[in-house]
Amino acid sequence: MRVLADRYELVRFIGRGGMGEVWEGRDQVIGRPVAVKLLPHQVSPGSVDLFFREARTAGGLNHRSVVTVHDIGQDPADGTLFLVMEFVAGSNLAARLRADGPPPVPTAVDWADQTAAALGAAHQANVVHRDLKPANLMLTAGGEVKVLDFGIARYMEGTNQSSQVMGTLAYMAPERFDGAPGDARSDLYALGCVLHEFLTGAPPFQETGPLAMMNAHLRRTPVAPSALRPDVPAALDALVMRLLAKDPAARPSSTYEVQAVLRAVAAGAAPTATAAPTPAPIAAPTPTAAATAGPPPTPVVMASIVHDAPQFPPPGFPAATVPLGAAAGAAPTHRGPRITVAAAGVLSLVSLLALPLWDQWRESEAITGLDLLLGKTSWEAAPWIWPPTVAMALLTVLALATAWPRRSRLGTGVCWAAIPIGLLATASAVVLGMLAVDLGTSACGAAHASSPMRAALARRCLSSTGLDFGFYVGAAATLLVACGGLWALVQQLRHRRRTA
Repeated sequence: MRVLADRYELVRFIGRGGMGEVWEGRDQVIGRPVAVKLLPHQVSPGSVDLFFREARTAGGLNHRSVVTVHDIGQDPADGTLFLVMEFVAGSNLAARLRADGPPPVPTAVDWADQTAAALGAAHQANVVHRDLKPANLMLTAGGEVKVLDFGIARYMEGTNQSSQVMGTLAYMAPERFDGAPGDARSDLYALGCVLHEFLTGAPPFQETGPLAMMNAHLRRTPVAPSALRPDVPAALDALVMRLLAKDPAARPSSTYEVQAVLRAVAAGAAPTATAAPTPAPIAAPTPTAAATAGPPPTPVVMASIVHDAPQFPPPGFPAATVPLGAAAGAAPTHRGPRITVAAAGVLSLVSLLALPLWDQWRESEAITGLDLLLGKTSWEAAPWIWPPTVAMALLTVLALATAWPRRSRLGTGVCWAAIPIGLLATASAVVLGMLAVDLGTSACGAAHASSPMRAALARRCLSSTGLDFGFYVGAAATLLVACGGLWALVQQLRHRRRTA
């Protein structure tokens, strides 16, 4: 197991990208989990000093939406430069968008607001990110967004031997392609690309080659989010287009202006032109004696358990624009609960009709629901099966018909109906099953209780009369139907609480 600087143990490899490797690690001194980014070996003059200077500047940021840098250093064993960061439990937003698609508009606005707040704090400290993208945004279990890798892009740009433009092309501002180092307004352009992706599921340009992507950023007008997703508010639509302006001067003046619009959209009010503090001009960090004086200071980490995404195209995104119906609406789809209700309904019907439900003395085989349908045995053998079976059959047919579409209003109604039907079917099956056992027990006792011989026959009757495993499977399946409906109810309540 590799240990950096006799302190940071590399526990698990997480990923690799253009800006190095990311490992889950453990601080052996404090005993806490950390994330460790190992940067590629650089041989250009001054690269080590530049790394320490940029890392110290970025590590000085103190904001809840910026991943904390705990330590920086150079491994004496092989000269590897490394960053030690807080370990963020969660997933990066690039993976989240690939898995779930674009979130509801209020959620997208909240993510963008938190990201803008982090950028604002960095710009006030004269720190520019230069590689903002969903893969560098971590979403915690509590819904907080944390921005990763401040300062890394500038270091890579200063030490790269083949190109002086570092970053991810799908999110890069047009002026960067002309050799400009990038400033706060370049970060705002990248924020516009990211917000476009939050709303539609894809960045504004999706060309597959570097030259085509550069040409799109420089000359093409992006498609407005509302053209791909009609529920995007007009004010939010206009903000995205301003952020994506080719001319940096036409973009919002600061992240504070962006946040004012986002919060007005979240509140359902028209944005107002409120004055906001303007960050100081971004200037290149000035080397100091401390910055060039050898080993880095002790613990100051940038948290990152994410690997850098490929530059283009963004992973998992189709080359075509997003269809109108592909964007997620404001309400949950309840697709998971719908599939659960359908599957549980099928299981309950199979159990009640095909599996052994009832063992009756002097019957050669156990009784199934199908036996009752075909008239092979008397209905009196298990009369309690039919009310739950009929109700579950109707519910299952509707659930199967509405389970697979991405959205189904009827399917949502089926989920609500599944709660009372599933609970009543379970209760009915259990109560009536107990009654059936009691009736069978009474019949055995009444027929065989007057002599020792008949008592023995009564015991035999009792041992071979009762509910079989199919009944219990069916009852459990009807309870699962109710659980599917309750799952949908929980989703709906959580959605209303988030958007209230």
